[in-house]
Amino acid sequence: MKKTFVFIFTLGLLATSCVSKKQYAELEAKHKETQDLLNSATVRLNTCLEDAAGLRAKVTGLQNQNDLLKENNQQLINNMGNLTTLTQKRCGELGKIFGKFA
Repeated sequence: MKKTFVFIFTLGLLATSCVSKKQYAELEAKHKETQDLLNSATVRLNTCLEDAAGLRAKVTGLQNQNDLLKENNQQLINNMGNLTTLTQKRCGELGKIFGKFA
């Protein structure tokens, strides 16, 4: 009696815990689809990470170039000021020289 009860209980437990072949196939297909989506997303993520690293390097290079251009611009402004001062001095000297001839 006990063996029969255990057998029936085990059989009932196995019967309710199993899924049909159709359900199993559906679950398997869903799993494959999900796995494919995950793989696709992983590839896209890696591509984005590579692009981001390249863009960060480009930004750093452009910032360095911008700093150099600012420095060169300031040097040119300083040189222009020096030229203006020299030109004004020369004009003053020429004015004095021409004033003597007049």
